[in-house]
Amino acid sequence: PKELSLPMPKSSLFITCSRIEQQNPWRNRQQIDVLSGDTMIKHRIQGLVAATHTPFHQDGTLRLDIVEEQAAHLHKSGVSHAFIGGTTGESSSLTLQERTALAVRWFEVTQGAELKVIVHVGSNCLADSRHLAAQAQELGAVAVSALAPSYFKPGNVATLVESMAEIASAAPDLPFYYYEIP
Repeated sequence: PKELSLPMPKSSLFITCSRIEQQNPWRNRQQIDVLSGDTMIKHRIQGLVAATHTPFHQDGTLRLDIVEEQAAHLHKSGVSHAFIGGTTGESSSLTLQERTALAVRWFEVTQGAELKVIVHVGSNCLADSRHLAAQAQELGAVAVSALAPSYFKPGNVATLVESMAEIASAAPDLPFYYYEIP
């Protein structure tokens, strides 16, 4: 395949979608430093990863007091990583402030615990995604992940990779996982 030559910020990308892998120069599923091409492993995700739902009150507001129970249940069940704010976590229905508060609560609850947190940061707004990625790194996430924008979808692989690199650059010390829903 033709190698992509995009001006990308220094960050780490994991591209794991099989459709993208067919056209992607990073097909080996290893983390690649996009500037130098050096293989880097900062945190290898091993064990079970559970996508968590976001708890709500009857009136639709976040019920963050339940996060402690969710984390305890995951840990008791042998889960090593909580994946928060993804599609199971209703991310597309949450405001930026709600997503920020959800992440803060998960990190308050898991501080010093064996349960690690991966944060979904995808959004139709790249600025929001970058904000969430930077917050995730600051809070201590072991990785971030993002869906492609769903309203104005990237028209080709190069644009998809460019948009994901833009998000990943906001959390340069974390592995980034592209999250594909076919």
